[in-house]
Amino acid sequence: MPIHDSRETDSPSASPVPAAQMAAWASMLFLTTWLAWLLPLGWWAGFQPNWLLSEAGGVIVVGSTVLLWVPVIAGFYAVGALVKASFPGPRRTSLRNAGWGFVLAVSSLVGNWWGYEVWKQEVQAFVTRSQPLVSALHQYARDQGASPPTLEALVPKYLPEVPQTGWGSRPNYLLIHATQDSSSQIGEQSDWALQATPPAGAMSFDKMLYLPSQKYDGKRLGGSIIRFGDWAYVKD
Repeated sequence: MPIHDSRETDSPSASPVPAAQMAAWASMLFLTTWLAWLLPLGWWAGFQPNWLLSEAGGVIVVGSTVLLWVPVIAGFYAVGALVKASFPGPRRTSLRNAGWGFVLAVSSLVGNWWGYEVWKQEVQAFVTRSQPLVSALHQYARDQGASPPTLEALVPKYLPEVPQTGWGSRPNYLLIHATQDSSSQIGEQSDWALQATPPAGAMSFDKMLYLPSQKYDGKRLGGSIIRFGDWAYVKD
């Protein structure tokens, strides 16, 4: 009776994936997902009290603005690759390219959404942190009948020291008086305003603005208005 050798009929085991191919996949995964964390990281860093970290975050945020079209471009690329896969040719390669394009588009959308959420959280934290200064300015105006000439005038009666914004690259508040405001951004119903410049890079002209009147006119202020409590984020 012939002896059956099971090795002749067993299915061959799958060959291991070469290390070079795994490295290539890992590289592609990084290249297609880095946008998911770059913008959130930039906003988080920009609002930190450390000067170097805050400056680096501002640069990342400004640089990331040129990537806003990436989801659209990546989406078109993925669709084009899928269409190409329906024609004769290297179908597997086209499907793989479509997959990478889809991953890039999704990671870009996630990055934009996540970055916006981080930005909102940090701006709201600034508004909460600024409340003692705002209260001191109002109390001074009630006691003295006019706004203080400088923020230093609030010390020591109303505040132990002049607070800072908590943003390393933009640490100082700016007290604006109506007589000094050549752009008329304060308006007729407020005789002073409190302003801070968000850490969004040197190319940004955005600002955080507090008006006692709460009358925020985007046309007069030269940008769109996003309200955060009693404050307004003026986006240039």
